[in-house]
Order: sequence, then C-alpha cells, then structure tokens
Amino acid sequence: MIGEVEGNSMLPTLQDGERYLINRMVYRFRDPKPGDIVKITMPGSGDFSVKRIIASPGDVVQIKEGHVFVNGRVSLESYLSKGVSTEGKSLGVKVYRVSGDSYFVLGDNRSLSIDSRMFGAVRRDRLVGRLWIW
Repeated sequence: MIGEVEGNSMLPTLQDGERYLINRMVYRFRDPKPGDIVKITMPGSGDFSVKRIIASPGDVVQIKEGHVFVNGRVSLESYLSKGVSTEGKSLGVKVYRVSGDSYFVLGDNRSLSIDSRMFGAVRRDRLVGRLWIW
C-alpha cells in the first residue's frame, strides 16, 4: 500500500507530501521494535498517523531534562534535529510502563507531534504497518 505524509510531526525524517510504502506483513513474522517508523490508527479516532516506536511491551519510559529514557538509559536519537528537546506534555516526568501488547510511539518533530505523551502507548492491533521510504 502506498501512502503520503500529511503534516510535520515526523520532520526532519519525513516531509509533508513525501510518499512511502506500508509493509503490512512484516509484523506477522517479527515483533515491532524501537526505531521502526509505523503507520498507526490514532486512539480515539479512525484517523491515521505516522510515528516512530520508542519502547516495546514491558519497557519503562520517562521523559526528563529534555531527553527520553527507556529502562533508565537515555535514548540515543540521532534522527532528531540537533538541539531538539523532548517535553513530557501530559505525561510529565512520571515513569510510564508500556503494558501488554502495546508500543510507546513519538513523532520526530517533538514540539508538533501528538503521540504517546498524550494518549499513552498504542496497542499492536493499531499498528497498520512499517514504513518503507524511497
């Protein structure tokens, strides 16, 4: 399936209007993993969005001092623009444990992204597929 990026929540990785392929089969053969860019069905609506998986089931996430910590270690996010600071938004600085069959997702453009900091982790069945960008 071919899709097109709508909006700026994944800048600088993905540009508004950029095209991508969605691999809907990959997660039948392997689990989603941190770093994967995925198309999701947004919680509370039928809308779609593109985000990056930051943490997997059982992981502990905390956002403090402008950085994302997963299982107590600062996440190395080389894909972010230089100087980007991650704010906790409604998550604040509290510790968040990713439960069950869910994944913690963030947009690369942290100041504009609506993501797991606001709506929590997304269930695996909301992952439409992994993106392939050309």
